[in-house]
Amino acid sequence: MKKILIMAYKKICAIVVDDSMLDCFIAERVLKDTNKFETIRTFQSGNEAIEFIAKAPIEDDAKTLLLVDIRMPKMDGFEFIKQFDTLPQNIKNAYAIFLVNSSINDRDLARVKEYSSIKLMVNKPISLQAVEQLLRIVQGN
Repeated sequence: MKKILIMAYKKICAIVVDDSMLDCFIAERVLKDTNKFETIRTFQSGNEAIEFIAKAPIEDDAKTLLLVDIRMPKMDGFEFIKQFDTLPQNIKNAYAIFLVNSSINDRDLARVKEYSSIKLMVNKPISLQAVEQLLRIVQGN
């Protein structure tokens, strides 16, 4: 019988990457309402978020939910994932990526399957129930 190791992270953080200030605000409010996150950061630019992630310190007992909008100018969600996937493995391991979109279509779903780093795609605006689901995924429950 295989033993499955489930990691219980002591610290859960969140980063929201969305070009819409309103969607960032909504996501931040919903995340705060859970009282589960140590820190919540928002970025309206994928480039700024990647730069932050590349330089941020990594903690062994922490995991960061990374909510990335698919439809953004300059760097869309899939371009963001391509950049993220070039980061060192220890950085990538510290994040759980979830794509968000106002409408989920078959084309986007097919593209999501091309990236093993994407855990799930969810509708926005993000709901409390969706955040609870994402937390269960991160904690392995």
